[in-house]
Amino acid sequence: MYGNLYGNLSGTRSAHACCARAAHVSCVDLPRIAARVLSSLCVLAPWTPAFGQSFPVPDGCTPKFTVQYQGCLMMNLWTCTADAPDEKWTMLFNEGGPIRLRKVDGDFQWLETYHMDGSSEEIVKPSADPSNMSELLSTNRDTYDFEILEDGEVNRYLGFDALTGEEPVIDGERLLRTEYAYEQFTADGTPLGGAKGNQFVHPEFRIFLFGQSTDLNGENGWSTLPRQFYRPGDPGFFPNTPIFDCGVVTSHLQKETPHDHL
Repeated sequence: MYGNLYGNLSGTRSAHACCARAAHVSCVDLPRIAARVLSSLCVLAPWTPAFGQSFPVPDGCTPKFTVQYQGCLMMNLWTCTADAPDEKWTMLFNEGGPIRLRKVDGDFQWLETYHMDGSSEEIVKPSADPSNMSELLSTNRDTYDFEILEDGEVNRYLGFDALTGEEPVIDGERLLRTEYAYEQFTADGTPLGGAKGNQFVHPEFRIFLFGQSTDLNGENGWSTLPRQFYRPGDPGFFPNTPIFDCGVVTSHLQKETPHDHL
């Protein structure tokens, strides 16, 4: 359900785009937490990743979880007291720095998404068939049919997630393996592509994790398996730098499509 999940962005370009956004967009135009995170990234620009350096979160927010993936990707997850109890934020990083900030709810619907190239997305409500983590966990399958407003254009996403019954344990964390497929369309029904494959659900945090995927023809495959997990107090928790395969695969990263559930 993730699609092509990467942003082909250098860290310096990402940070400068972020600062350009912050300089030209009033804080009242962005949700408060997103504005604070983007502002903190501008303080760090140009992005200069340092191994072991901690990623800052806004006041009133609590770091919860870090995922290090193969393929030079990592994700930090945090919650904020100003949000609803089931809402959470994630920041995705590649070798060059942060590439995407996203807020999701307890069913892992994207509520707000901010790419570090300055683009943004938000879900169009109500959805015909919202993505629903609760249904997936209770019935082993969830279908979805929803629209995302992407910089003024509406795109439709139609697909499913299903639990395979496999429960692999990676780095001490129990995960649920999924199968997924989705198609993406413009507002007038023109096909834009899609993806299929297998990913994972972390049932405690109610988040999707990357895995192995292809396009709908079974071609152009990519693999971004989770390798290590970190909780508060663990060495390596909440860093700003991926640690696996960096300097090797970054040149192959592609523009991410929105339905990646991470």
